[in-house]
Amino acid sequence: MDLFFILMAFGIILIPLIVIHEFGHLLACKSVGIAVLEFGIGFPPRALKLFRWGETDFTLNWVPLGGFVMPYGEDFVKPQTEEEMEPSRERLERVGLANAKSVFEASPLAKIWFLFAGPLANFLAAIVLFFAVAATGLLADRSDTTIIEVLPDTPAAASGLQPGDVITQVNGQAVELGFDFVEATEGATQPIALTVQRGDETLELTLTPTETVEVTPVLAIEEAQAGSPAEVAGLQSLDIIVAVNDTPIEDFPTLRDLTENNRDQEIVMTVRRNGELIDIPVTPIYFEDTNSVRIGISLSQWGMFNYADLGLTLDDRNLETYTYRMSLPEAAEYAVNNFTNAIRVLVSIPGELIEGNLTAEEARPVSVVGVSQIGGDIIENYPYQTVIEFAALISIALAITNLLPIPGLDGGRILFALVEIVRGKPMAPEREGVVHLIGLGLLLSLAVVLIINDLVNPISLTP
Repeated sequence: MDLFFILMAFGIILIPLIVIHEFGHLLACKSVGIAVLEFGIGFPPRALKLFRWGETDFTLNWVPLGGFVMPYGEDFVKPQTEEEMEPSRERLERVGLANAKSVFEASPLAKIWFLFAGPLANFLAAIVLFFAVAATGLLADRSDTTIIEVLPDTPAAASGLQPGDVITQVNGQAVELGFDFVEATEGATQPIALTVQRGDETLELTLTPTETVEVTPVLAIEEAQAGSPAEVAGLQSLDIIVAVNDTPIEDFPTLRDLTENNRDQEIVMTVRRNGELIDIPVTPIYFEDTNSVRIGISLSQWGMFNYADLGLTLDDRNLETYTYRMSLPEAAEYAVNNFTNAIRVLVSIPGELIEGNLTAEEARPVSVVGVSQIGGDIIENYPYQTVIEFAALISIALAITNLLPIPGLDGGRILFALVEIVRGKPMAPEREGVVHLIGLGLLLSLAVVLIINDLVNPISLTP
């Protein structure tokens, strides 16, 4: 992957989201009367002071792992004592804030508000980004539903369907996308009336399921790159990947892992071509341009659907892409639905991992480097709509991460404010500071480990 696009992702996705997060804290602090000494992008030590707005210095710092807002009464890690606050008090007096309010003087609810405001800003930013994409133009696909495979002795074969047939209607309803066919047939137990285009001829056929129809995406080869191990081995477009070394392949992560773990070692890829299973030996090699081990294929996983119970596979790859602009109410509904779905998926990841529905690699935590690698790949290869929606997802993930009740994060500080409500008084600044310092140290150590892992094992979206 080009380093330029990785840096671009860091600059146009991560940095703006961090600024939005910290700006939420800043505005919330000011809304409850707390003076803000510093608005920092990155963590100290300070690289340079950008400018001053009111009493607040805006700074750029050397450790690019996040950002911070330093309210009056804190020294980045812990609440300050009266003596420690004296230099800041004098500075505030010089800019006309003789009686500035410190974070220590704020009520617990005020503290919770300005701590929650950062994640809230990221949540709102995500909704705005989803809305903007829907209102300005979602990409939609017009395609046909072409049959690329009919297995013998199946309902599809009995109906007279043939590879190359294009399904235009199901039970009298027009279909343009494979997903239309999914909706019309999934769960069907009764005969299905099909209108099929075969060359210049239009046919009416009846497809009779022998059991309830289930639909799954298939992992099919879109293209074997010129000169790649895949092309040399004889892999072809529309080959459906069934297994690698007798391990069934049902998703991309499984294929990627088996490829990466067999660098310079021959693997046997079982593919289905024209209804026949073929074993093809191929040797994954290291690709310098992507810094990854691959065989050199691009996939069409989301454009093909396998109807095992019917005995056919549909090709729904894009023939034409167009821009669809939603009305404002539709865009608002789209934004809210995507926002809630994203939260549900992200929150469910730990449980899915524990239950074994996700592998450790699929649920792999990533650093700012990993996010930038993924973002760079998306910027380089996908339309701007995908980039914006990726930014929305990262904004949501950033908010959820910061709300975790871990010392040093917003959630950990909110926890201390809740303890203050229960106790009726705040914890001693020295004790709270030690807890946050330990938490911050552990978080920075984890960040370093994740960065090293992302550099040693870069994230690749292609096998």
